Amino acid sequence: MTNADQRVRAILQTERLTEQSPEMAPIRTERERVKSLLTEAFGASGVSMRDGGSKAKNTMLKRDHDLDMLYYAHADNDRVGGTLKDIYDNVLGVLAYHYDFTPGTTAVRLFAKGRARTGQGLRIDVVAGRFVEGSSGNVFLHQADGEKSRLMTNPDVHIAHVRDFHSHEAVCACKLWRVANGVRVKQFAFELLCIDLLEARRGMGLSAQVAAVLKDIGRMQSAPAIRDPANSGNNVSKLLTGASWADLQAAADHSVSLFATHGWEEIIPATVDVVDAPAVARASVSTGTGTKPWSC
Repeated sequence: MTNADQRVRAILQTERLTEQSPEMAPIRTERERVKSLLTEAFGASGVSMRDGGSKAKNTMLKRDHDLDMLYYAHADNDRVGGTLKDIYDNVLGVLAYHYDFTPGTTAVRLFAKGRARTGQGLRIDVVAGRFVEGSSGNVFLHQADGEKSRLMTNPDVHIAHVRDFHSHEAVCACKLWRVANGVRVKQFAFELLCIDLLEARRGMGLSAQVAAVLKDIGRMQSAPAIRDPANSGNNVSKLLTGASWADLQAAADHSVSLFATHGWEEIIPATVDVVDAPAVARASVSTGTGTKPWSC
């Protein structure tokens, strides 16, 4: 292990959230509260509720994290709602009495009552849907403002794709780089891209892997195609277009320019400016429109 590997690993370790981290206590409390509210409303049978997102993928960071809760009615259970839209609306209706919220494309984002919706603070994304068959496997989600009214996906495939990847630590370090530099790109799309770029770099050290990802992104002429591992019919490449791609590429190119004269502590800074100056500066030279929200 090189000195650079040790520095990147040390930076990452100070930011990782594990089940034993003290910051997990309020997360567990709110998870149980949401579970209790939904169980009281719809019963405990005929539904599956579990963690998703960064917690299930083991990529949670202290600096920027939320809790994804997956709440799926079994295929033959209509208690939560007869249609996918009913499920989405009914789950939101129960939780809206207890939390401030922002409806998303496929998820409802919850905030503590009266708390700021940006910056630090616990955020909970509840993704409600119905299993296509039985009580496991593929699920249908309602899309509130997507091109289609429903989306078929498989969260277990998404989770395993990241959690079990041979260079999982490098994916985590790349995520920390994105957060630390205020890069405005969807994490779902970014981690798929990172995995594609790291696939052939299993034997590299941690710092070399992260550097290779940034160099690859910085030299790309256009946004690459990425594939949804759970459903090849889902167009996830659109999440790496327009301003999102311009911001990501500019940030990667800037970090690469620092390699010769700066250490990893500057490339993955300890804090992000309140006004997010690097991202604002990059956005001023970006063109195109933002991508639609995505929750899986």
